[in-house]
Amino acid sequence: MGDDRILQTTLTGEVAQPIRLYYHLVDKKRVVRSFKHLHCMDFDRANNRWVWLYSRESKVLNFKQSYSSVPKDAHPIVIGSFIFRRGDELLLLDLRSFDRAIEAIPFFDKYIGRTAAKITHAAVVNRLFDAKELFPPNLDVFFGNDAMMETDTGKSMPKVEKFPVHFYEDGIDSIKATLRMRQMLAFEHWKGNTDYTLFDVIQSAISGKR
Repeated sequence: MGDDRILQTTLTGEVAQPIRLYYHLVDKKRVVRSFKHLHCMDFDRANNRWVWLYSRESKVLNFKQSYSSVPKDAHPIVIGSFIFRRGDELLLLDLRSFDRAIEAIPFFDKYIGRTAAKITHAAVVNRLFDAKELFPPNLDVFFGNDAMMETDTGKSMPKVEKFPVHFYEDGIDSIKATLRMRQMLAFEHWKGNTDYTLFDVIQSAISGKR
């Protein structure tokens, strides 16, 4: 590992780690109507997506860099992007950090509502990125092929992993814990501890080690 690597972070201060949220689309018209009513949403015609901006309704969200601490010339910041797929069946939300996903799930449950779109799964990239690496606007480069769910905590994690999200049954804490464990694992791998497994993360959490 080279010592010249710099860990990539987002403009809102979180460690960059791509995640895609999958929503079962119940009522596309209602979703689009909700997007149009939100001042923090804008349609990006060039990329055929709805972008979620760090502004207006989303200014109160809990990111490492608050809205007021971000330089004015950096705004508007795109913190997520929605893409419709498979006609009226699937809605995807792409984000570049786990923290943004943790904020996004309850935010859009409030402003869109589960009767219009219900979150079902999340897919994550199980590694961290150097500051020199660039992300395209569309995260299909990571999530184009459906990922498999990893069930054996003692084995190496897949590069991309997809798993169910039980937000409506368990609240946000369940998915938050799932993402935090995977980020801890990614940190260990970033530091060169490539034999570190999810089982080790769980054991460390149980024993109270940091």
